[in-house]
Amino acid sequence: MQKLPESKITEIDAHEVLVPMRDGTRLATSVYAPRGGGVWPTLLLRTGYGKDETYSGLDSWGKEAAAEGYVIVVQDLRGRYGSEGAFELADDDRDDAHDTIDWIVSQPWSDGGVGLAGSSFLGLTTLLGVVGGHPAVRAAVPAVAAGPFDGYGYFGPGVVQTDALLLWPIASLLEDVLKQTGEKVDDPAITRIIDFPLRTVAAALMAQEDVTPDQVAELMRRLPELMAEQSVAAEAIYEKSPHELVSWLSGHLPWVGEWVAHPDPRDPYWARRDPTSGMGSVTVPMLHAGAWHDIFIRGTIRNFLRVQRNPGAGPQKLVISPYTHFGPLAPASEWTPADIVVPDTLQMGGSSYAPTPQIVTRWFDRFLRGAENGVDTEAPISIYVQRANMWRDEWEWPLARTDWRRLHLRGGGAANSAAGDGRLSEEPPSAGEPADSYVHDPSVPVPTRGGTSLGTGSPAGIFDQRDVESRQDVLVYTSAPSAEGFEVTGPVTVELWVTTSAVDTDFTAKLTDVDPDGRSTNVCDGVTRLRFRPDAPGPVRPGDVQRVTIELTPTSYLFLPGHAARLQIASSNYPLFDVNPNTGRSSLEDGESTTARQTVLHDDRHPSALVLPIIPAETENR
Repeated sequence: MQKLPESKITEIDAHEVLVPMRDGTRLATSVYAPRGGGVWPTLLLRTGYGKDETYSGLDSWGKEAAAEGYVIVVQDLRGRYGSEGAFELADDDRDDAHDTIDWIVSQPWSDGGVGLAGSSFLGLTTLLGVVGGHPAVRAAVPAVAAGPFDGYGYFGPGVVQTDALLLWPIASLLEDVLKQTGEKVDDPAITRIIDFPLRTVAAALMAQEDVTPDQVAELMRRLPELMAEQSVAAEAIYEKSPHELVSWLSGHLPWVGEWVAHPDPRDPYWARRDPTSGMGSVTVPMLHAGAWHDIFIRGTIRNFLRVQRNPGAGPQKLVISPYTHFGPLAPASEWTPADIVVPDTLQMGGSSYAPTPQIVTRWFDRFLRGAENGVDTEAPISIYVQRANMWRDEWEWPLARTDWRRLHLRGGGAANSAAGDGRLSEEPPSAGEPADSYVHDPSVPVPTRGGTSLGTGSPAGIFDQRDVESRQDVLVYTSAPSAEGFEVTGPVTVELWVTTSAVDTDFTAKLTDVDPDGRSTNVCDGVTRLRFRPDAPGPVRPGDVQRVTIELTPTSYLFLPGHAARLQIASSNYPLFDVNPNTGRSSLEDGESTTARQTVLHDDRHPSALVLPIIPAETENR
């Protein structure tokens, strides 16, 4: 392995090449290498956003990263921007990454070692490249990324995350397709999303050779205004019929319709498109970076665990920040965490959200150069504990010291919390305790307020939930205020006993934090679609009692003294999740729907409960 250069390399050569794939398709590729010969380790990033587009910032980053003694290879995906072929999301990326790495190691500047890196869309291509199994891959850093059923299109089996599968392609992929085909879009709602002003402002800023702190501050000042404008534009998209939108979008991006037509992760269709199917056999040392309010947080943790549990795997590290998908660049939250941005030369953009500087750079230096920097002997997990405003190192997930606390649903949690007395109690329910009911009407869904959305439509993060809790189709159960406070860190689940009048329906759950003034803010949420439950798949018989487990997004969150935990139960959370029409089909397939009478039971035979991972307060940071 190559030693670290004694000082930053000042002269960089950059050139373009069309790299041939096994079927003859050529992919547009930029190479940034230290000038003067020699062999170097390589970092490969594969992007669907245009390697030469100003707003991507990849050209300037490629030159800066190469100065650390790496060859940086940045490639447009098949069918995107300068590359040949047809673009189908995740369809060809395993093979194309493998063929590109074959080309890299054949070059005179390659020392034979390759690292894969990327965030978000580039993180998905990183994961697909890793499971492609090329022996030259010695390290990888996927950030805020996961597979199709961990947020990229679906929250879970059957449940579409609409901003990821419908809005993101319009906002981020459609423009290049229209340029290639010469087609025009006359719909003002669509064109408004394509021309999202934040991207325009960011591009103008990056295009300047010398960006001043004042210019950066001005962009940051405008971000809330621009994000609000994006949300207004998205509302016009969400007002469209979902199945008609899917039909129209599939005319430009055929894979959208294909993904909608395959809502079950067990379908063979996903074998080559879902990288999670191969994570259990990966041995590559990987640094998995996520954020508590990121759309991909569940997949980030799952992929870390899948690889870590492989006996032959190299070191794995998990780092989770308190942010949304866009980090502190999208301050769309009513709680703003501390600024935890640290320098990181080999991370896209030159910085990371981590407890120590240069975590990505140190990872690649260790496994591509053999640097003895100790990154592989540190705690494998670093998490940011929200509201406690601190980083903490951990050694396993879930934490071994977890006190799994069952808070049973008690009392009348019936819709409109102001009228109900729904409680969460460690005391199990008694015999004959009455059930709670509400009507789920798909035409007037419960609105999303924050959460783990992508952020291209409704803003992600932490928001006041009181308007949601006042609805007649939302059940609310609240614990007693805690005098000392308590920490929730780990996976959160809800176990419900329910009946429904429909053949299929959803049950959603949301954990919130209630302060002494009665303000309720979201912590994490989840959903289960009945016909896709792994333990009882298929339509249900109306009126039969069903046991439903709802997996919420994992979290690390401190409930402060005087605060209480609250659980919301409903049957929609839109547009975070697509709305179940209660017909046994998807709203993305047709426009038919019917109302459903939903009943939540909580008595001695049906002990519905919220299960919280409580961390003992006396535990010291290790």
